[in-house]
Amino acid sequence: MKNTITQFSMLIFLLVATSGFAQKDFYVGLKAGGNLSGFTTNDFLSTDVFGLQVGAIGVKNFNRNFAAQVEVVFNQKGGIFEIPFSDSNPEIKLNYISVPILGKTYLSNNITFELGPEIGFLVSKSTTSVGGFAGLDQIKSLDLGASAGFSFQFYSGLVIQTRYTYGLSKLVDGSDYRNSYINLSVGHFFKK
Repeated sequence: MKNTITQFSMLIFLLVATSGFAQKDFYVGLKAGGNLSGFTTNDFLSTDVFGLQVGAIGVKNFNRNFAAQVEVVFNQKGGIFEIPFSDSNPEIKLNYISVPILGKTYLSNNITFELGPEIGFLVSKSTTSVGGFAGLDQIKSLDLGASAGFSFQFYSGLVIQTRYTYGLSKLVDGSDYRNSYINLSVGHFFKK
């Protein structure tokens, strides 16, 4: 985990450091925010939990109407399973390095609609359940999702984003558990 955080920090530093060499139609920035995440499943009810999101953003404008955005973010996901007839409701915490790859359509000069896939690489997992959670060791290390959202960018470089991501891949083979989360974040683009 410590090695992953070090590598992630170095990647963010390189993205920010190289932004000075960027063309005017390409820019990078940093973002931080919160996730409200849970599991979609037909087996049990799931209560959402709060997690953090922090990372780097890169945007390439193709024209006045369309751009591509790639992010590399540390993403905390998870949820609380509400198991019927049980006193144990395990809270599962999953930490990912996520890479959303989004197409952006400009609805105005400041507002964009964003849509695209998200790839998540599991870096750690834990549970608060006293006896543990039997399926914790079976959680897959790769999580695929579909993201859609909006962003509002100020001329100063400040950006506010909101997004919903629905898990396309199952967390565990043989079950229908999928990650699902809503995100609200604030960022800043470093423009030339």
